[in-house]
Amino acid sequence: MGSPKGWIPFQGEPLIERIGSRLRGNFAEVIVAANDETYDRCGLRRVPDILPSGSPLAGIHAVLSGSRTEWCFVCGCDMPFVSVALASRLWESRGDADLVIPRSARGLEPLHALYSRNCLPALEGAAAEGAWKLQAFPARVRARVIEVREGGGVGEGGSPFANVNTPGEAGELSRMDRSPE
Repeated sequence: MGSPKGWIPFQGEPLIERIGSRLRGNFAEVIVAANDETYDRCGLRRVPDILPSGSPLAGIHAVLSGSRTEWCFVCGCDMPFVSVALASRLWESRGDADLVIPRSARGLEPLHALYSRNCLPALEGAAAEGAWKLQAFPARVRARVIEVREGGGVGEGGSPFANVNTPGEAGELSRMDRSPE
């Protein structure tokens, strides 16, 4: 694409700044998992990958390893409608789980989920096995799945699971209004 996805403009601001502003004030800390030093300029703490992969699992591992908290809400830097309300719902549902993950009509949504530091050994085990598929990870830990259906307004402007891969998709998404409950 020519530049990291977090810097794609969306409704007048880079995605990473939009997401950071939604999360600041609602969480003890906001961390960006990125090897790219350009993310240092977004005003959020950046942690590089520790595990040898560009996989989202390596990013989740980096965040959990670098976090000062036991639990981390993890979302993609390309998800413009990240939902603090849904993150709160996941938090309230955690019980004895190590991972609280929503399931939408598309399936499990591991990049809008709540991870405990207890996931670190399973992440390291997956890395040792070369098992980098994000969708397969929940089977490695005590996961609680929360069903999320379309249409209830939790998405704060659109589906919290929508992601942007190109500037064209950013334009399309900014004109859409779909949000799950």
